[in-house]
Amino acid sequence: MIDKKSALEVAANAAILLSAVLFCGILINAAVTERNAREEARPYHRGDRMESIRGLNLDRSATSLLLVLRSSCRFCNESLPFYHRLLDSARNAGVASVALMFDTQNVAGLYVQKNELQVREVVAIQGNQLRRVSGTPTLILIDRTGTVINSWIGKLSEDGESEVFDAIRHVK
Repeated sequence: MIDKKSALEVAANAAILLSAVLFCGILINAAVTERNAREEARPYHRGDRMESIRGLNLDRSATSLLLVLRSSCRFCNESLPFYHRLLDSARNAGVASVALMFDTQNVAGLYVQKNELQVREVVAIQGNQLRRVSGTPTLILIDRTGTVINSWIGKLSEDGESEVFDAIRHVK
C-alpha cells in the first residue's frame, strides 16, 4: 500500500513531467511557426515562381515588370522620378509594366494617374495575395510563366537603380 507521502511524490513527479512535455511542445510549435513565417516572407529570387494574382494576365508579354507599391508609402513616392525613367526604359525594351497596388482599385488608379505612371495595367491587391512581399516598394521582373528573373526591394541606391536598368536592357 502506498502511503500519502509516496502518492504525493508520484503526483508531483507526474505534474513536473507533464509540464516539461507541454513546455517542449510549445517550444517546438513556436520554432516551426517561426520557420514557416520566415519561409513565407522570403523575398522572390531568380527562378522562383510567383503565385497567381487575380486580375493579372501575364500571357500578353514575354516579360513584365511588376511595381509593387502603396499610395501611402514614403519610399514609393520618393522613387517616382526613378520609376518614370524605368517605365520609359521598359517600354523601349518591350517589357510590359504593371502596378500592383496594396490599395483599393479606386485609390490605386488615382495614384497611378496622378503620378503619371505609364503602366499597362493597375491591379489592386490584398496583403495575402503576395505573401512573400514584405514591404513596398518592390520591383519584380518576371517572364510570362511567372518565373522571377530578378527582384529588388525598397528605395534603391544609384547602383541598385543601375542594376534594374541593366536587367531591363538584357531581357531576352
